Amino acid sequence: MDLAFSSDDYLLATASGDQTSRIVDMHTQQVLCVLSGHGSSVKQVRFRPNDDNIITTSSRDGTVQIWDLRCAERGSMQSLRVGQRRGLNEDGVPEPSIRYPRHGLKVGPAHRATKCHGVRASGTQNSDENAVSITAIEHLPNGREHLLITASELSASIKLWDLRNAGRSDPVPLSSTPLPESHRTTRNFGISSMVLSGDGARLYTLCKDATVYAYSTNHLMIGHAPELSSAMSRRRTLKEPKDLVGPLYAFRHPALTTGSFYVKLALRRAQSDKSELLAVGSGSGSPVLISTDEQYFSAREASTDTLEENNEDEEDDELPSPTSRSDATESPLPVHSLGTALARGHNKEVTSLCFSHQGGELVTVSDDFTARCWRQDGVKAREMRGCGEGGGRRWGYGWAEMDAAWDEEDE
Repeated sequence: MDLAFSSDDYLLATASGDQTSRIVDMHTQQVLCVLSGHGSSVKQVRFRPNDDNIITTSSRDGTVQIWDLRCAERGSMQSLRVGQRRGLNEDGVPEPSIRYPRHGLKVGPAHRATKCHGVRASGTQNSDENAVSITAIEHLPNGREHLLITASELSASIKLWDLRNAGRSDPVPLSSTPLPESHRTTRNFGISSMVLSGDGARLYTLCKDATVYAYSTNHLMIGHAPELSSAMSRRRTLKEPKDLVGPLYAFRHPALTTGSFYVKLALRRAQSDKSELLAVGSGSGSPVLISTDEQYFSAREASTDTLEENNEDEEDDELPSPTSRSDATESPLPVHSLGTALARGHNKEVTSLCFSHQGGELVTVSDDFTARCWRQDGVKAREMRGCGEGGGRRWGYGWAEMDAAWDEEDE
């Protein structure tokens, strides 16, 4: 279901359909411990920023569980690596211990309670007896690691939680975003993946309506409530979450389709001569690359569309700036048709993606049983676009799709 490395790359955490997560020591290639406590498939696993001893998992059972790797089986505090050298199996390999969550947070009811304005929810989760699958989680960075963002299969609304309230009955999120305007007139679509920008200012969510929505993380934390501070203080229990603004803008691309909740996002952080880049899996077999530089949006603002279906009479109206704070209930949402599809690399749904540490390569995984490694080479990509099918020169290659005018400008 999901993988996550610790900040030092020594530990690998896995999320599995067998209702457990496992911690693997990358030096010895051995499973150190099994995290058991969910009642259904584990959808995502994350190390807490700045603290690799704390792991957060989400599941189809509608809960978020928090694990402290320093806590051994019997509750004593000790080093994880030292504590696993006791039991050996018949091959002389240490047996992984079973760990149970330190705290839990039942977030499913809050996602089910999202105001849908009479619109029916998608999927089969239409009964209170059915748990809401928590499909994506992200910790906020920069001293707010105790704040967690969750998304579900039920709708495009995201919730912000204070993990210091874990373990309390009937928890209430600190804040909640409204549904995108287009979902209010059609139906609800869940979220399959989330990723934070390198500076933590933007949150990108991949929705089942084949749209990537961009949120301001500052808008998620509007106000000066004690819950938003990293300092230890007396915390009050909220009765209702704060209603926040919707997404700032969205991305769409003709090659981007989302047929399942297994399609994910990946982000390349800006470094040296490489700009920040968003990679999106797709049911079409062609992953899509999107630049997140908002200055580039302003130059292409004339080509911006909206999610409104009947907007022919509004073509001359000035669209709101994508960097402005726009409420989805008051103005049309700017939708940018930016991006580049990577063609011919896969012939089935592309699910998982990951950039290399230096950002020079992108690895994509598909349901066609292949993993492809993409490297930046403008000369070779241009050759593949123009050589045609004759001679077999394209065999085994994939390339970035561009308009013919792009190659003509380079001549």
